[in-house]
Amino acid sequence: MAKFKVGDLVRCINNEYLEDDLVLGGEYVVGFADENGISIDPSADYYDWFNYRFELVDLPMKYVCVNELCQMIHASNVKAGWWDAANNALVVPTKLALVHSEISEALESHRKNTKDDKLPQYDGIAVELADAVIRIFDLAGFLGIPLGTIMAEKEAFNAKREDHKVENRAKPQGKRY
Repeated sequence: MAKFKVGDLVRCINNEYLEDDLVLGGEYVVGFADENGISIDPSADYYDWFNYRFELVDLPMKYVCVNELCQMIHASNVKAGWWDAANNALVVPTKLALVHSEISEALESHRKNTKDDKLPQYDGIAVELADAVIRIFDLAGFLGIPLGTIMAEKEAFNAKREDHKVENRAKPQGKRY
């Protein structure tokens, strides 16, 4: 624990599993360094995993949260029975089509300026975009994609792209949108 400062975000790099099926390893965040060990979440007891290797997470918290949300949403959807056909070869194309359906519903709601029928306190476009994000995060969780990590890298890459700069987009043949 000496290499981490209290409050550092860390992840296990041993590819092991805890009793509650929380994945330890790869891109999955496991907790925060503390003078007593590693905490899985702020409400958890502290653990001192002597046989595990940890590394500092060099990723802004907003992207760490995306990685965790992908895993949480997928686990919730598995528990709810939405992944019974996970061995089907068409499961990924089907899930992608469902993302598309949510985007189409968002477009239709925006076109008609409607409220959502199930959450009428919100505009329909807002709820349908939330549905699309939930479906995307669920699929990323199923596929083991560290979406937050990739988003961070893609955002950094896009910030340096010449074709993304305002002055270049304004040129003839520039990207208008």
